[in-house]
Amino acid sequence: DHLRTLSFSIADGIMPGNNGRNYVLRRILRRAVRYGRQLGFSGEKPFFGALVETLVAEMGAVFPELKNRQDVVRQTLENEEASFNQTLDRGLKRFEEACVDLQRGAHASSVQNSASCGISPDVIAEGALYSKRDLPHFERPWGKYFITFATQDHLELSENSRQIVLDAIHHFHGSRYILSAAVVMPDHAHILIEPQPKAWDAEKIRSSGHLEM
Repeated sequence: DHLRTLSFSIADGIMPGNNGRNYVLRRILRRAVRYGRQLGFSGEKPFFGALVETLVAEMGAVFPELKNRQDVVRQTLENEEASFNQTLDRGLKRFEEACVDLQRGAHASSVQNSASCGISPDVIAEGALYSKRDLPHFERPWGKYFITFATQDHLELSENSRQIVLDAIHHFHGSRYILSAAVVMPDHAHILIEPQPKAWDAEKIRSSGHLEM
């Protein structure tokens, strides 16, 4: 559905962009690419444009413009995907850094039955930190965590940067946690998540991180 919508629109002369209907196309493409990354497609090798040939074989007779502009459609999708992969990688890196800050208690706070970022106040007071393997939510799967983190020095993000953060948050939905809600403000973000069960140990998270990053 994503591919058809994008391909037909591009064949009609509507290109992904930053305004109006052009931005709608860009958002559709980014959603499709993000799902592809979750399914295991590499960000180093764009996959979306390669599907155009199959679509043309199925729909080219019904929509001749698609066949006539096949190269334009494919090249546009490949360029957009490559650009978004770079953006997404930057966003994921920032999100990973924010998660580390959450564990350390820097620029962030979270609440889960009087716990902060999975760390009880008395443990924080003693200056102790849990390792990823020993975080309490691995012992309490399906616990709800409300997490707030802020930008460094409360620097306000542009609308595009806020979208990068939101895309990064959604990227890990279903793999590391179940995302119930997320709000990204100019200088901070709130998320409500349910971490995955204990089977998701630190080694699996690291391995997944290499694949996703």
